[in-house]
Amino acid sequence: MSEARGAHQKLSFSRLPISQHLLAKKFYRTAKYPHKTNRCEHIYVVKGEVAQTKEILACVRIEAQPDYNFLRSMVVHPNHRRQGIGYFLLAQLVPYIKNNDTWCFPFMGLEQLYRHADFQLVNSHSCPATIAERFQNYRSRGRNICIMRRRADSE
Repeated sequence: MSEARGAHQKLSFSRLPISQHLLAKKFYRTAKYPHKTNRCEHIYVVKGEVAQTKEILACVRIEAQPDYNFLRSMVVHPNHRRQGIGYFLLAQLVPYIKNNDTWCFPFMGLEQLYRHADFQLVNSHSCPATIAERFQNYRSRGRNICIMRRRADSE
């Protein structure tokens, strides 16, 4: 577990054990971001003090494939955005994703946040077919997203 001071509070970072994945599902629901958790994913959270209790403030899911990682559903609770929590989450995540290329589809406008963790914009024509197909699937549903990749060992 890693700890740091956020803009207004002490933050902690940790991976949720599978037995606690329901906490992530509950967080996403309260953050108005519906999703399903998958037992095969690694779920990482940032917790902080809210009304004298330790609560999840941000969450991200990592789908680990043999030759790459896919970062999914990175969400900071709407009540805690613009406080550096997203930067903290990505910075703490780097040691866990650094050995493989890591792909993500952030919403347009969030590119700078991901660049702080060495993600770079990628054209859909220059990424693996599985990534390009997934990207086109999300875009066909009207999502305003881009493709970003963090190369392995690019600290």
